[in-house]
Amino acid sequence: MRRRLDGQPEFDPLAGRTRLPPAPRPAVTYYVAPNGDDTQPGTRQRPFATLKRARDAIRQRKAQYGGRLPAGGAAVIVRGGVYRVRQTLSLTEADSGTAEAPIVYRAAPGERPVFTGGVVLTGLQPVRDPSVLRRLPETVRDRVRQIDLKRNGVTDLGTIQQRGYGFARYPTHPWVDLYVDDQPLVLARWPNDGFVRVGRVFRGRFRGPDSRQPGEFAYEDERPNRWEPSDDLWMFGYWGHLWAGRGIKVQQIDRRNRRIRTVHGTSYGFREGMPYYYFNVLEELDRPGEWYLDRRRGMAYLIPPEGHEDGRLEFPILEAPFVTLENVSHVTLHGLQFELGRAEGAVIVGGTNDLLAACTFRKLGTHGVVVQGGSRHGVLG
Repeated sequence: MRRRLDGQPEFDPLAGRTRLPPAPRPAVTYYVAPNGDDTQPGTRQRPFATLKRARDAIRQRKAQYGGRLPAGGAAVIVRGGVYRVRQTLSLTEADSGTAEAPIVYRAAPGERPVFTGGVVLTGLQPVRDPSVLRRLPETVRDRVRQIDLKRNGVTDLGTIQQRGYGFARYPTHPWVDLYVDDQPLVLARWPNDGFVRVGRVFRGRFRGPDSRQPGEFAYEDERPNRWEPSDDLWMFGYWGHLWAGRGIKVQQIDRRNRRIRTVHGTSYGFREGMPYYYFNVLEELDRPGEWYLDRRRGMAYLIPPEGHEDGRLEFPILEAPFVTLENVSHVTLHGLQFELGRAEGAVIVGGTNDLLAACTFRKLGTHGVVVQGGSRHGVLG
């Protein structure tokens, strides 16, 4: 009542917030910095370069104490700056702390460590290859730009894989996006908005005996007849139910008979009249914010978003999660930022009392955080 008389909400919104437990004074402290060196001792003046090296140092210290850390545990202070990540930081049961001796990987006060699994691309230029220009819509040929991914050191371009219904659980398929000034671009699609409809179904029929087999169905619009054959053409549709969308790879477009044959089946089969669209179609690269990935040539083609024609281009490389904690207990990550990966940010499987606090996960191909099993884990903003 007193709060209401004072013009405040009846219930204190802060009262329901989960607060971080007070961290004990660590018995062991290591430092990591972008200009560090993993051959150094990990002190403030001579820091490590990677979290992996700090993890190994804690393992060595635990071995000196019979497999346990002294009261207070260990802290890894991570200095601000950018860290290039090309493999997962894997924490196992051997990397656990205890309630009396937790292990904390935390940002240095007032600093922001950023772990990136991608690269900044350079060399954006107009398209001049006649074989590419003739496939582009005439109205946008002078606006489309290309960038050579291989010249930027990208040797693994990833693959488009099935996504959607039935593929949401960890581990999910990695996904590749292209970013301009932190904005993910959209793989060139048709139609640009809305859907077309599945025609008569000849194979992989909805609720039929072959419902889980690759499909074959008719299409009515002549638009696909304009496209050159591609081994990386995809569709996304609600093939059997409007709540079960899934990406499907096109095996063949039969232009003479106007039929689509697919590489994959679906959970329920293909149903006449259901909505879908095509994506990763070079001939449909026709509006700002779209791109097309040519894996054979190692090239990306795009129309930059309006106002971002000279924006910063980034491409993810890391194909696995940034951090995994398997059967790990009493470990905290605090104030760290993970970005530009094709897979998850952090994955916790089993264990107990692990905490992700004030961490940022962005520009990822799948989930930011996955927690499977275990008990008393926390994810706090």
